[in-house]
Amino acid sequence: LAMMKDLDETLSLSRIGAMLTPAQLTGVALFATACRRMTAYLLRGETQAAAVAAYGRELLPLDSLSTEIERCVDETTVHDEASPQLRNLRRKREVAETRIREKLTQLLHSRKALLADGFVATRNGRFVLPVQRRYQSQFGGTVVDVSASGNTVFMEPAAVAGLQAELAALIVEEDAEVRRVLYTLTALVHAQEEPLRRNRDTMLALDVLFAKAKLSAAMRAVPVEITG
Repeated sequence: LAMMKDLDETLSLSRIGAMLTPAQLTGVALFATACRRMTAYLLRGETQAAAVAAYGRELLPLDSLSTEIERCVDETTVHDEASPQLRNLRRKREVAETRIREKLTQLLHSRKALLADGFVATRNGRFVLPVQRRYQSQFGGTVVDVSASGNTVFMEPAAVAGLQAELAALIVEEDAEVRRVLYTLTALVHAQEEPLRRNRDTMLALDVLFAKAKLSAAMRAVPVEITG
């Protein structure tokens, strides 16, 4: 029932043009998968002439929708394979980050005497080096953050400023492409709203039937004999 409630909220969001999150899209795919499994289960029951098996023919196929969602996202992430553009941007981002780290690693060794610690850090989404405050002017670069004690400044060296700007631009492009993918998947969900709602109603009806059957079995209930 929780899945059904989440589905209602997701469909409402898709109808007003909101961007569904990877988690919401994954929920739709899981529901579609549950419908497919239920259909297979009920159709097997037709060989036993079970009346409930007829519900299996009311569940509409949603395989193409679930397959596309699963190809593009999981609960927390948009996959690289969601689009060639996204894959390309992420590879470029990896290269840019590697170049920045390599340059900063060189500076760690060549300017070790000016540093407060021997590691590359990140502050506010930028790669920085921890510099002793008294050497700030000698080190050169931009102060991105300051330690709680005030004795250490986290600086973006001038030598990597251009690379950082390139990386920042790639991150903006990547975010835009991720959003494009999510909006595209949201549109697919909206296009399948009617079959999704019909399947939801059928699954709710089946949930009630199975709950009654479970209670009946627990009570060891038998049909009432009606006598004239």
